[in-house]
Amino acid sequence: MMKVCNKCKISKPLTEYAKLKKSLNYLVHDFHSFLGFMFVDPDYRGKGINGRIIDELTTWSKEKGATVLNLTVFAENNSGIRAYEKIGFEKSVIEMRKDI
Repeated sequence: MMKVCNKCKISKPLTEYAKLKKSLNYLVHDFHSFLGFMFVDPDYRGKGINGRIIDELTTWSKEKGATVLNLTVFAENNSGIRAYEKIGFEKSVIEMRKDI
């Protein structure tokens, strides 16, 4: 697992990470990299930090043999969805839940 906390040179801590995972047997790629807890403090948004984080995680993931990046984002997080789409992510799976 790779953490990127010190790569962006900002004073607030970040907790983003990438984790190499074996892909399910019905997918065409053997490994993918799951990007977890992608959060940038609101005071630092719009400054390219998310893109720099993704760049670092992409480099690490490629070095480990991953050919796909996956992440999850809350459906109501429209600004997050736009930010990820802006750097090339596409919607692929909708996860649903029901409180019981």
